[in-house]
Amino acid sequence: MQGFVACILLLLVCVPVGVAQRPDRSRFPKLEVFAGYSTIETNDHTFHFGPNFNASQTDFDEGGRGFEAAVTRNLNRYFGVVGDFSAHFSRDQGPITLTPPCNQPPCLPVTQNAKLNPRLFNFLAGPEVKWRNRTRLTPFAHALFGITHATATFSTTGPALTLSRTDADTGFAMTYGGGFEVRILSRVGFRTSFDYSKAFVGSNALPAQRVNSVGYSTGVIFH
Repeated sequence: MQGFVACILLLLVCVPVGVAQRPDRSRFPKLEVFAGYSTIETNDHTFHFGPNFNASQTDFDEGGRGFEAAVTRNLNRYFGVVGDFSAHFSRDQGPITLTPPCNQPPCLPVTQNAKLNPRLFNFLAGPEVKWRNRTRLTPFAHALFGITHATATFSTTGPALTLSRTDADTGFAMTYGGGFEVRILSRVGFRTSFDYSKAFVGSNALPAQRVNSVGYSTGVIFH
């Protein structure tokens, strides 16, 4: 009888210990924060700088480098909602040919240097799905929607013309993509993402135009 009681007491002690040591697959980080480097490549985007100054066929992202920051609120182990902000900056310059007015036409064209400094900002949100597993590698995919805002400053100085003007347009943007996370520490990981985006932007001077882009980002994620 004493041996039977001793066995029961031993089981009551060992069972909770075994359960506590078993990994809990239902656990997941409720909040995740990402910050990192980002780059994009887009098709041509037309900017308007006055009645006779359209910088068309010019990529606003040439060398389009910047940063991306995102906050994810996980609703369960596999599904969450993301708020994402990104900013990209580029700097283009080169010769342009202008024909200044003269007293006796035909007027001779003049070549001088010009600069174009485009900037692109995205404010997006949407669902994200993650395939959490027993390894350090976690693939994910997301679909984000929101607002995009682009600005560009065109400037040139020379004998034909001295000018500095800024154009801006705003519109609806959608981004589809995904990537993977690699857990480094219990609360720190490394994330890489590849995205395809569409933006529909316009201004008072120009009709709406569709701008397609592909992007890449990499950085640190905190759980």
